[in-house]
Amino acid sequence: MSTRNLICPLFQWSSRAPDQPVIWLASGPLTAGALEHRVRRILARLQQEGVGRGDRIGIWLDDPVATIACMLALWRLQAVACLLSTRTPPGGLATLIQQVGLQALITDRPVQPAVPCWSPETLQTGAPVVGADIPRLALEQEATIFFTSGSTGTPKGVLHTLRNHLYSARGVAQHVQLRAGDRWLLVLPLYHVGGMGVVIRCLLVGAAVVIPERQEPLEQALTRYEPTHVSLVHTQLWRLLRDFRDAPPRALRVVLLGGSAIPEDVLQEGVARRWPLLTSYGLTEMASTVTATPPGASLALLRTSGQVLPYRALKIGPDGSIQVRGAVRFAGYLENGQLRRPFEQGGWFDTGDLGWVDEKGLLHVEGRRDNRFISGGENIQPEAIERALQRLPGVAEAMVVPVPDPEFGERPAAFVRLSDSAPWTPERWRAQLRRELPGFMVPVAFWRWPEGVEAGLKVARRRLQEEARRRWQSPGKVHRA
Repeated sequence: MSTRNLICPLFQWSSRAPDQPVIWLASGPLTAGALEHRVRRILARLQQEGVGRGDRIGIWLDDPVATIACMLALWRLQAVACLLSTRTPPGGLATLIQQVGLQALITDRPVQPAVPCWSPETLQTGAPVVGADIPRLALEQEATIFFTSGSTGTPKGVLHTLRNHLYSARGVAQHVQLRAGDRWLLVLPLYHVGGMGVVIRCLLVGAAVVIPERQEPLEQALTRYEPTHVSLVHTQLWRLLRDFRDAPPRALRVVLLGGSAIPEDVLQEGVARRWPLLTSYGLTEMASTVTATPPGASLALLRTSGQVLPYRALKIGPDGSIQVRGAVRFAGYLENGQLRRPFEQGGWFDTGDLGWVDEKGLLHVEGRRDNRFISGGENIQPEAIERALQRLPGVAEAMVVPVPDPEFGERPAAFVRLSDSAPWTPERWRAQLRRELPGFMVPVAFWRWPEGVEAGLKVARRRLQEEARRRWQSPGKVHRA
């Protein structure tokens, strides 16, 4: 890879080894040659539709193979692929289109947005040009837009260049020893940068992306497809440990964990059962992973977020904020179609996360700065209470949010999800927490985890905060300290 451009990795593999699987499906492998042919068809039709350099095209698809093919075709046209969440309701589409300035939309859903709209089937009608020029991609070309929620809950369009994705992929691939012929199980959505990161890493080194059937149980997919790598959030790992009672599959070398802090019980059980866990820290603005622990890390090491990966830099600001930069740092936020570059002197980006780096260079993440609240003049970082709760027996997950209090301003309250068959014992939890935390950090209320709120990649903290205030202010409130 030169400092300015590279040949499209899919084209390279299709030229060198057209029969090499690049995607594994339930129906069998999709080869580099077959995917290349599909990309060329889409590219030809997009050219007919007038798509060109700098155009921002939304991709709102349930089909991951079509999503990947459309993104690669757009890149060859030097257009920008905007990955839209499949959970976005049709009514919310217009706002996102306006926010990032989309010119068109590729979707398999019956919608009528205020921009041209194409189906994947329509795009497959293009006649691929035989013997076309070698597709060269400019590293500085704008490549993708992902949406991430800020402290207000309003999604922000995060613009990445091709350089961001490629150097992110190179750093992670080196760290987890990803090689040609390996298989990475894709169980994260492609509209999250962590899911798309899997695709780009595999394309870069010649590994295959494994796409299981929709709703296929994770434990079944691990056995059926024999992946060497998988990326999970801690809720997926927790469920896997409940459902997969056998030893980890022999082919599996890496389970890369991200999304949020991993509960102590989950880490302990995963290590005890010899799952090849790696903890990490990352964010959309840095094209996925920033730090990670190495393969074979001890339990003590897994309690950290690991060391900085290649092509990234990290420092701690005066207020304890985690600041990052490097070849993987995003280009800026898109607001009403305009680019805003929220960078400090030297190109540093303030993540809004708080943490510290120990003498071994290991990152310890404390939580979000905008989650902090004040109770009776004391600063409370809710993630510290959550970590203490998740160390208690029977607590699978916890989320702490503030509730209003006339005397203290705000007090902490907790939502708790229990492990299998664990008893509901809030008084015992309070007694145990008081041995570890100051009294002002002990929750004044405990509520069971609400149905319909999934941990996922990011727990809906704002939703739980609104639910807590509703319960706390209701006439029949219970579980007060």
